[in-house]
Amino acid sequence: MISAFWDSQKLLATICNSKVKYSDLRNTYLNGVTKYNLSHLEESLNLSIKTGWILLRNEELHLTQSGQNIANLLPKDNRPSIVAARVQLMDFIAVEKPFWSYSLKMGRKESIPFMSDEIADVFYQLKLIYEDDRTPDHDAIEWWDKISAAIYSDDQYNRIRIGRLGEYCSYLYEVARVGEEPQWTALESNKAGYDLLSRRSRDIDSKLCIEVKTCTSKPQSFYLSKNEWGVASSKGSKEYTIHFWDICRPENPLLYLISPSRMLETMPTDGIAGEWVNCKVEISRLDNLLPIPIGYEQLPKEVLRTIKDGSK
Repeated sequence: MISAFWDSQKLLATICNSKVKYSDLRNTYLNGVTKYNLSHLEESLNLSIKTGWILLRNEELHLTQSGQNIANLLPKDNRPSIVAARVQLMDFIAVEKPFWSYSLKMGRKESIPFMSDEIADVFYQLKLIYEDDRTPDHDAIEWWDKISAAIYSDDQYNRIRIGRLGEYCSYLYEVARVGEEPQWTALESNKAGYDLLSRRSRDIDSKLCIEVKTCTSKPQSFYLSKNEWGVASSKGSKEYTIHFWDICRPENPLLYLISPSRMLETMPTDGIAGEWVNCKVEISRLDNLLPIPIGYEQLPKEVLRTIKDGSK
């Protein structure tokens, strides 16, 4: 499938800003002027029409606006573009809605078992998934959040966007605190029970699991799942903490560091009548919990810029 994206990029570049007759283009392929054969032309043309990048009118091929947007991302030397192919993949998923696309909401690595080898190869080649624990580039993270819009409702997608903003702020905070990048676990799976895997300090190399919560309105509160609490209570305060970001006022964000021991008295227990699934935790009920204001040196300025941009 990845070859179809590369070939369709060549096709889009060929007809960009000009009218091209299908018969002329077909003859060009048949005569061997290009290095692609006729079957590649047919495949890329069918893909481009199906996904709405190209219109065929009276034997003439025209770029649609979405096709032009992709063509604008292509380099002038006609090399394949990963950036453009990521847009193509998103368009393909939005139009075709393949069964494996519904697994994408579970995280990058959790979704792989639902893909064929051919589809998984597309994600690897576009650097949307790595075989190791490398953190993807910013555009790749943005791609994963945008694809959620095709799967979730607007309200669900907005919660994901806000949650990802808090995760990114905590990611930057940990880089400044311990001097190295944490593992962004939430991008890989939604089943781990935490979002980031960092270390306790610059001097102590033992692991620290971080669950990130983000609040944009009063009263200050967040929801904790039973799975998250199970991981928190099993690891304890030295190995697990919650970053609670209060960005109700983007110009003055606050970070609360919450240990599992602080929440013991507020957490529910299962009863004879049923079991709990999610629990609402109110910051006001956690005694003597003081926030870290954004002005402190341990919070990088990039956090403030991220919050201001992301809360718009």
